[in-house]
This record gives sequence, structure tokens and C-alpha cells, in this order.
Amino acid sequence: MIFSLIYMFLRTFRKEIFYQTKYSALILSLITFIIVAMSINIRYGFVNSWIIPFLLFAIIIKTFFDTRTGMFLHITTCVAVSIIMDNPFEYFIMQFITGYFLLMSYEKLNRRSQTFLTSVICFAIYCLIYISYQLFHTGIIDEINWKTIALLAMNSILLLVSYPLIYLFEKTFGLLSDVTLIELADSNRPLLRRLAEEAPGTFQHCMQVANLAEAAIFKIGGNPHLARTGALYHDIGKLGNPGPQYFTENQVSGNPHDKLDYLKSAEIIIGHVIKGVELAKKYQLPSQIIDFIKTHHGTSKAGYFYAMYKKEHPEENVDDKFTYPGPRPINKESAIVMMADSIEAASRSLKKYDTDTIGTLVENIVNNQINNKQFDNTNLTFKDIDTVKELFKEKLKNIYHARIEYPK
Repeated sequence: MIFSLIYMFLRTFRKEIFYQTKYSALILSLITFIIVAMSINIRYGFVNSWIIPFLLFAIIIKTFFDTRTGMFLHITTCVAVSIIMDNPFEYFIMQFITGYFLLMSYEKLNRRSQTFLTSVICFAIYCLIYISYQLFHTGIIDEINWKTIALLAMNSILLLVSYPLIYLFEKTFGLLSDVTLIELADSNRPLLRRLAEEAPGTFQHCMQVANLAEAAIFKIGGNPHLARTGALYHDIGKLGNPGPQYFTENQVSGNPHDKLDYLKSAEIIIGHVIKGVELAKKYQLPSQIIDFIKTHHGTSKAGYFYAMYKKEHPEENVDDKFTYPGPRPINKESAIVMMADSIEAASRSLKKYDTDTIGTLVENIVNNQINNKQFDNTNLTFKDIDTVKELFKEKLKNIYHARIEYPK
């Protein structure tokens, strides 16, 4: 019955989890392992049940999923485990209330200090509930079992293993935590360091896109760490052959495309997506980051070269040769990176920076992407898009603000 409840919840309210095998496998494996392990321990009495860190489940679930999902799974697992305990009601109250506070106050793990603080808070709540429960039944403080308090302290200390466990589950189920995202976003990582040295223009562009995307996702809801990290790596394909100098932001003297025909130029420009995926796999980047490389142009066209070619060959149908391979963005984060990428790149070509020119630029680019159905596979709403537009306009005005003219 409990597994049926989990099935109905995920299928009704969390379809993105239900239809992802790795997510379902993680949830079912964890719950099954907890129930079986607790049952074996009760039957054979290996250790006292109070010492087993049941709340590790809540921490791991909260790390990879949202609070509502974590809360539902925590409650159902508490019920399942409490049924087989000798003191079911007391055990349920202890784990449920402590887990509730943990899930409601716990941010996704991205700092080592969080695990220590979590351990201390859980121990404090455990003690408060246990002592209150004992006083409620006996009214005599001398009858409190301090050995149980010591066991709860050990329980809380064992919660510190959540940090390495999260890494283990990441590798086993192909998931991505905020800890890993923060590590990947370090500009001293080998691939980002190479990008900064070989294609400094592209690196600066990626940094600006990352700042814009992170701010936008923070505003509309989503994972800012995922958006930032995806944005930092989205253009790494420009490191591939024939070289970074074929992209405007890296050109110092002359444009190599002046010596090429439009078809060849489009092939090089479009090729940076394919080469980016190959490079990301070589450096063993997670699939979630590779998705940003694939989707940051969606199924749009290499617009300039396409327009110039059609001007000279109006009768030819060559759309496929000027179209990026896609796919289109698959979530909020990748959609925002697509917007930020196009807007940041186009903003550098403006001759005048003011409210009107920046506003027109943002509106035209985003509306064109909407008309081309680039965001149809995401859960972005029109309200989200309007919010992001306004944020980008303000950010660009701040980036390109006028400075005082100093005397010679």
C-alpha cells in the first residue's frame, strides 16, 4: 500500500521523476534498503535501533529532489519503518518531526559546514522530543534514559557520512548535486582554464552568460548552480578545429570567414556544438552539462550566413545546411542559457547603449525564439519569460553603463 502511494504521488505530481529511470531507481532502492535493513536489525539485534541514522534518507532525497517530494517520501518511509519497530508511535514521532525540520530548513548541500550544522540541529531536536516524550509519560526527569541520549548523539554524528554518500549515489545513478556543480564551475578546472587561455573572448562571453543565467533562474525558480555551470561550458566547442579565431569574440586582426563561402562558414559555426559535445565527453563532464552544449542554439539557424546565402541564391532550399542539430532546450535552465547566450552576444554589436536599444534587442531576440518554438519542450511560462526579459534589460544596462570621461 505504501509503495502504491509513492507510485501515485510520483506519477501525478512528479512526472519528470517518475519517467526518469535513474530517479525512480534511486528512490525505490533507498526505501527498500532502509526497510529491509531495519527489519533484519530488529530480528537479529545487531545494534540498537536509535543509533541507525534514519535521516540520511531525508538528506539524500532533499539533495537530489525538491522539498515537497522529500517530505512525502520521508513520511511514507517513516510509516513503513515504524510499523516494524517495538515502539512504533515513539519512533515515528521522533523521525517525522526531526525530518520535517530538516527538510524545511535544509538547503541543498553545497558546503561542508552544512553537514556538521545539520548533525548538531538534528541532535538538539532529537533530545527535545525524546525528553518531552518521556516527561509526558512519567513526569519524572530521573527516569529519562541517558543511554538513549548517547545513542541519539551517535545517530547524529553518523549523519556526517551524507557527504561521501551523496558522491557515491551521484556516480551510481548518474545524478548531479550542487556540490559537484560548484566544483565544475571553478574557473581553474582544466577545461575552463584551457578555454580562458586559448579563447579568452569566448571565456569572457561564457562568464557573462553564466552571470545572466544564474540571476534569471534565481528570480523565476530553478537551480542557479546548474544554469551557471551549464553556461560556463556551453561554448567549449569553439576550442576545436579549425580554431577559436573563427568566432568573432576571439578575432584580433582580420576575419577568416572573409575568405570562405557562406556554406563553409556556417558549417564551422554550427560545428562548435558537435565539437563541444565531443570535448565534454573527453573531459568526462556529466550528461546534464553536455545537454547545455547541445541545446544552447536549439534548432535555430546560423542567421547571418543563411541570410547572405539566400540573398545570392533565393531559389535554393538549403535550410538544413544552416540549421543547428539541436535538440531544443529541455528545461528552464537550458532555455535561460539560450536566451542569455543570444542576448549577450548580440548586445556587443550595439552602437548605442540606452534603455530603448537594449529593450528592443532583448524583446526581438526572445520573441523570435518563442516564434521558432525553441521553448516548447520546457516548463517556462509567459510570466517567467516576461520576468527574465526585464531582468536581462536591467542587467545589460548595468553592464554597459556610461562612465565619467576623465581629463587627459
